[in-house]
Amino acid sequence: MTRTCQTVLLLICVCTLSEYECQEHVAENAPTTPGASSTQQVPPITMAYDKDTQEYYGGFRKPLVDYDRMDENAKKQHYRKCNVIVDGIPRRENEDIMQVVELIGRKLGYDYPMNVVTAAHRVRLAIPHKPEPIIIRLRSPGIVEKWIRAYRTKKLWRENWSMNEHLTKENEELMVLAKRWGRENNIRSVFTKNCALYYQPDRKDVPTLIKNREHFNWIMQHYREKELNRTSQLEYTTTQDIHSTVGSVAS
Repeated sequence: MTRTCQTVLLLICVCTLSEYECQEHVAENAPTTPGASSTQQVPPITMAYDKDTQEYYGGFRKPLVDYDRMDENAKKQHYRKCNVIVDGIPRRENEDIMQVVELIGRKLGYDYPMNVVTAAHRVRLAIPHKPEPIIIRLRSPGIVEKWIRAYRTKKLWRENWSMNEHLTKENEELMVLAKRWGRENNIRSVFTKNCALYYQPDRKDVPTLIKNREHFNWIMQHYREKELNRTSQLEYTTTQDIHSTVGSVAS
C-alpha cells in the first residue's frame, strides 16, 4: 500500500470517529422535539449513561443480584430500580404526560431532562379526588439518585409534591414501620438508597441494611437488648459514683 493510500484511509477513520462523537454530544445536549412520540424523544444511550449504570459494578456490565435466588418481592423491586414516583401533581384535562415530566425535570435544574427519561405514566387510584402518582422511568439507578438528590437539595417538597424511589408495596410498608421505630427510639436516620432500606442510629455509625421484615424484627430485638444493657451499665456506673462520693465525704 502506498503512502498516499495510507494517508487517505487514516483521514477517513478520523472523520468517521469525529462524526460519531458529535452525534453522541448532540444526543446528550440537544432538546427534544415538541410533539414527538416518546420513542423519538429518547436519544441513544451514550457512554455517560452507561457509566452511571456501571458505577457500582467495577466498570463491567454485570447483574447486581442472582435472579434465580431472588424472591418475588425482590424481583419486583429490582425492576423498579430505574423508577421515581412523583405524588401530589394534579392531572390536567388533555394532559401530555411527557410535558408534565419535562416540567418536573426542569424544576430539578435540568435543561433537557427528557434525554434521560425512557417512559412515564400515571397510576390509577381507587381514592377519589386524589392526584394520581406519576411513575417516571429513567436511564439508570444512578440518574434516579441524582434526581432525588436534586429534589431534596432544592427543597421542592415546599411546593406540596413529592419524589421518591419506587418501592414495592411490601418494602413501602416496611419503610413506614422502620421510620416509626426510628422516631420512637431516637434513631438518627432511616432512609432508602438504590431501593434498599437502611438505618443509622448515630452520625458516627455506618448505615445498616434492613433486608426484609424478618431481619427488621431481629434488628429491633437486638437493638432493644443492646439499649437495656447500656441502661443497666449506666445505672451501675452512676450508683458506683454516688457511693464513691458519699464515702469521700464521710471520711
